[in-house]
Amino acid sequence: MPQANAKIWDESGNIVIDTDPGTKLAFKALDTMFSQGMLLKSVIMEPALYDSIRNGEVATFYIGAFWDEFLRKNVSETSGQWRVMNAPVFKDIGVAGAPVSW
Repeated sequence: MPQANAKIWDESGNIVIDTDPGTKLAFKALDTMFSQGMLLKSVIMEPALYDSIRNGEVATFYIGAFWDEFLRKNVSETSGQWRVMNAPVFKDIGVAGAPVSW
């Protein structure tokens, strides 16, 4: 969502998730990945997610705080297997980093 400059609320606090162009772009990308079977469906912050990480079924996280807070504490045996790389780029918006496995 950050790479698409997506917004849930506008500057006045109004909900714009259903009308914001960046959010529509991000959701379209997620829909494409979902329809192609590229997204892991797992309960977040539960043992099943950590097992998926251990099994190499998770390729990336966007949220660095999640990576630091939960992966380091709950899947310490993968230490050194994650690094920050360039995340996907949406045309005319820019790029950000994302922890990915390697």
